[in-house]
Amino acid sequence: MEKRYKPGEFGKKINRSVGTLRLWDRKGKLKANRLPSGQRYYTDEHLEQALNIERKLPEKKILFMQEFLVTNKILTSKDK
Repeated sequence: MEKRYKPGEFGKKINRSVGTLRLWDRKGKLKANRLPSGQRYYTDEHLEQALNIERKLPEKKILFMQEFLVTNKILTSKDK
């Protein structure tokens, strides 16, 4: 039988909040499985998907920072 993770447990494994998992579920980025009661749960397959999502996130942050540095002048103490 495949391991099931509750949202809080799964969030700790991937360093994300339950709220982020809920958002990803709503947006279809990482759809949770549901028990007949409606409770969400995640599996090792979800873990692999989440790790792939995580690998993509830092690139976006780096590109944003590069764009910010090009379009905005950062003031140093000499510039004030």
